[in-house]
Order: sequence, then structure tokens, then C-alpha cells
Amino acid sequence: MGVVLVVVVASYVITSKLISAIQGITSTTTYAVVGQPGTFNPLLARTDTFDLAMSKILYRGLVTFDAKMQPLGDLAESWTISDDAKIYTVTIKQGQTWDDGEPITTQDIAYTYNFIKQNEQIKLHFPFVDGVDVNIVNNEKVEFVLDEAFSPFLSILQLGILPKHIWGEMNLSAFTSSKYNLQAVGSGAYKVLSITADNDEIQEMVLTPNNGSKQTLVFKFFDQESETITAFKLGDVDVLLNAGDKATETLSSWPNVNLISSSVCGETVTMFINQESDQRVSAKAAFRDALYAFIATSNTPLQLNATSLPRQHWAFTDPEVKTEITHEEATNNLLTFANADAPLIIGMGPDDVAQSYANELLEQLQGVGYPAETKEIALNTAEGGALASRDFDVVIFAQQFSQDPDQYQFWHSTQTDITSGGLNISGYSNRRMDKALEDARTSIDFNVRKDNYASMELRLFEDKPALFFAAPSVKTIARINKSPIVATQCIWSPSDYLVGDSN
Repeated sequence: MGVVLVVVVASYVITSKLISAIQGITSTTTYAVVGQPGTFNPLLARTDTFDLAMSKILYRGLVTFDAKMQPLGDLAESWTISDDAKIYTVTIKQGQTWDDGEPITTQDIAYTYNFIKQNEQIKLHFPFVDGVDVNIVNNEKVEFVLDEAFSPFLSILQLGILPKHIWGEMNLSAFTSSKYNLQAVGSGAYKVLSITADNDEIQEMVLTPNNGSKQTLVFKFFDQESETITAFKLGDVDVLLNAGDKATETLSSWPNVNLISSSVCGETVTMFINQESDQRVSAKAAFRDALYAFIATSNTPLQLNATSLPRQHWAFTDPEVKTEITHEEATNNLLTFANADAPLIIGMGPDDVAQSYANELLEQLQGVGYPAETKEIALNTAEGGALASRDFDVVIFAQQFSQDPDQYQFWHSTQTDITSGGLNISGYSNRRMDKALEDARTSIDFNVRKDNYASMELRLFEDKPALFFAAPSVKTIARINKSPIVATQCIWSPSDYLVGDSN
């Protein structure tokens, strides 16, 4: 069992009640989406932002999370945890139904989790099911029995539940190719009313609210962002979802148009600092401190976060970061580590976000005369690869976290072997960090966990195995009379941009 993988999300992440919803004056809002939908099945939707967003408003899990990342019941009415933190007994709300009117029962919950366990191809993306037995107690209660105590387990129960009466007789081949992957029969705030296709390409999809007080949503699909801009200008669509730079530059200054920027708090752009090799400058604590001070005092769009947890999180403890030196002093300190014969190697993931951050850092360093160069690092954990062999001084990846603050895989010293699934990319080892992470994931006492995560945050700041930059916000462009969402607090995941419109 584990937390969330870098870039690849290993647990189904869903945040609710983080966005104030619907200001629309009329009852129908038309959205422009670039690309074709793939699947809204919560067991199959993994990386596409739109697919994940749709999955979250069409299906529900047992739990969701409030603004401080405390768990709340969704399909679940309540739950109890055994004293040894190995048995989670969940009672579901009564009277809940699927979109087709069939009742939601514990049979559906057991089917969803057991289907993952029985299919290796799917289980690869949900490793937490190993060591978990799912037992139906009765129509109202289901029991999850764990091999070992694992206090982050509630965050796993966000996974969208599937209706057994729709999917139950399918093998894996039928499951992955079923029409219900798009024509969802779910339990969420919206349901699929119609899908219009032409030559196997979906042109339009209409969702109606299960709560009649909300808008009908019409999604139109386009091949290119330029086509969405034209459609907006012609009045064919009201909202551009996940708007790119071109759309933002073109339309944000138009009259009667809102540019809605939703900050993403469950994701950071993380610069892992290689501490494994004593031959690298990055292994020196003084260098890491100097690099932090240089970035913190720079006039740069790279916004440093204090730690990996957002400030509103229940486990956040402010390390009281203070940078009392000037940028000139910070620059001079950093330049004492410069070596023209060994330029700083800035690794970067293959995605646009990681590369833009890496190039910004490169420009800052070269601007003050610090020798540095960038190097693309593939997300390949094979032995001999640049990532596994840590052929970099620092490397930048987008990193997404679960709402639970457990970060064992990223910082525990047993997780440094990347070829075996470890995600301690920095090669960081600290006994006090190990102890805090171990105690926090085995205790169900709130105060014990909070104290341990305060220790984790302190170690992250003092030892600096990584620096954490704020993730890019999600942009939405909407007509003033059709504004679909207004972000009053951050969304947890980039795919949560529709969640506020569904709660």
C-alpha cells in the first residue's frame, strides 16, 4: 500500500466543497473541451484530466474530504476503526440509488475492490488493494481487513464505486471496451443524458443534474485549442475548460468574460535534490541552503512553498521560514559552490510543466554566472536509467499527493531503490524522518499523527531533500452570465475543476 506516485496517481483523488458553485443565470452551460473523451470509469480513468474530472462528478466513493482534508462520508454514513488500525467497518447511507434507479448496496462496494484485486492489469494502478480483504457484513456494512496497520487507508476509500448489476458479469476485455465506460451509470451529482458521435468521434455530450437545482452541462469536443477559441467567439460555447496560454491571452481581455484561476493545492512542482552521492555538490547541506536562499530571494515566477503540505491542511505546521539575507548575499553564497568543470545538472521530466520550471531555474542560475545545464529525465525506473542511477544534481517533476499527509514512499530511507518501486528520488536518509513517517502511518490518534507530520515538515525544510514550487493554476474562461465555478479555495487536483459544479 502506498501514497501517490510522482506524476502517476495511484489512488483515486477527489476533493469536494472546495469551490463555490454555479453562478449561471440560465439553466444550460456549454463547455469546450480539447480532445476526445476516453473513459469515465473510475478504475480506468487515470491520466487524462477531463476523463478524471468527469469520473468524479458521475461516480462517488465511500468518503470525500473537506477544505482541511479531513474525511467526510460520501456514500458512507459512518465508519469505525479497530484499536489495532487493521479493520475498517463502513456503514453506507440507506436509500441511495444508481442513475437507473437500482439501490446502492455493499455488494457494489465489494465488487469494485475485488475486481481490482482479481485483475493484475488494473491492480498495477491500485497497489493499495494488496493485503486488503473486503468482507460484506450485511446490506449496510462492509469490512476492510488490512494485513497491517495503515492509518492513511481512509483516503483510499475515495475510489469511485461501480454498480455490480451493470459490470458484474464482464471479464477484463469486456470491462475495458464496454459502452458504459462513457455511457456511465453512476451515483454522482450528474448523469449522462446523451452522446452524439460522427464517424466514431464524439461531437457532444449532455449531462443532467441528479439534483434538479443545478445546470445542465453540454460538452463539445474539438481537435485543437484554436477551434475552441473560434467557437467561443462565435457564441457556440460558453466556457473553455482547462484553458491554455493561447486561449487565455486571446480571450481574457474580452468584455463580459471571466478568467477563473483555480490554484492546485494537492500538487507541487518538486525539485528533488540528489543527496546519495558525496561527489555531487547537491549532497552538501550548505549548497542546498544556498540554493534555497537564492531562489527565495530571486525575482522569479517560481513560487516556493514552505513544505509539501498546503497551509490549509490539518497536518500543516508552519516551519516559520525566514530569509533574512539579500539576493546579492544569497547569490554570492551560491557562487562559492560554482564549478565550471562540473556544471549543475538540472534534470527535468518530459512534461511541459517540469521543463518550463527547469528552464526558468536554468535562466536564473546562468544569469548570475552559475554554470548549469538541463537534461531530460525519462520516467523510467529501469536499472541503468538516468532516474534510477540518479544522473543529476537536481531533478524537477510534477508531484501529486493524497489528501492524507502520509509521504512514506517519498522520504523514508527504505524507499531509495527506484528500480523496486521506491519514490525517494533524492536518495534521502534520516533516522528522525524515518521514525516520524513510521509512527504516523500506524497510529489512528489525530494528535500523534499531527505531531509526527510536524516533524516530517521540519526535516523537509532543514534537510532539504527537495524544494517545493506551487503548481500552475487551472484556468477557466467563461462568459459572465454563464460562470460555472468560482474558486474560493484551492482545488486539490487539476481534475477537480468540475467538482464545485457538482456539490
